[in-house]
Amino acid sequence: MDKSDDIKEISKALAKFHAAVKQPDKSSDSHYGKYVPLEKVAEAVDTASKDTGLSYTQEVTSADGSVGVTTMITHESGQYITLGPLYMPVEAKNAQKFGSAETYARRYALSAAFGITSETDDDGNAASANQPDQSTRPSQHQTRQQKTSEPLASQQDVEELDTLVTDFAGKDGTSPKVVYQNIFTSAKVQNKRLSSLTRPEMGALKRALSQLMG
Repeated sequence: MDKSDDIKEISKALAKFHAAVKQPDKSSDSHYGKYVPLEKVAEAVDTASKDTGLSYTQEVTSADGSVGVTTMITHESGQYITLGPLYMPVEAKNAQKFGSAETYARRYALSAAFGITSETDDDGNAASANQPDQSTRPSQHQTRQQKTSEPLASQQDVEELDTLVTDFAGKDGTSPKVVYQNIFTSAKVQNKRLSSLTRPEMGALKRALSQLMG
């Protein structure tokens, strides 16, 4: 993850976003379960971003049989947070499967960047039988997903929450540990390692942080 030197304004905007966002319905079907299509994820993000000063861009790259998506969240203040790239392997070199992998990677990356619960399981089967590959510790992420019935928060989500908590703690004159204790209690989420949080739990913690920040 990359970010501007100062993220105070974008942190406030993201907290406002998470307080307003409504999780879209999983209206599309795949062989692996229901999921939210990319256009509905984008619609949910665009709707909750109104009056926050937030916007985003996604850059798509390809290399070594994979398609990668980097998501940059920007704020009208000029501050930014860049997440990714997230890589999705493509088994066959043809336009249809590359397009399927790109759409899946864009949806998954956008959902992770903004805390949208977009899927119950992997619908990228037209591109690969594997889960999407995070550039940081992908095998750990895949293993964690297999151990819970709820989809787990992505590594990008974990890093974003930690950045927001650390930044708020520094400006509030307290410690990140105290902030985490407060939001876990407020969200009624069991205190545990961030890497073990499900996406719904991550969303609840971000809403609690938003309330704490006022």
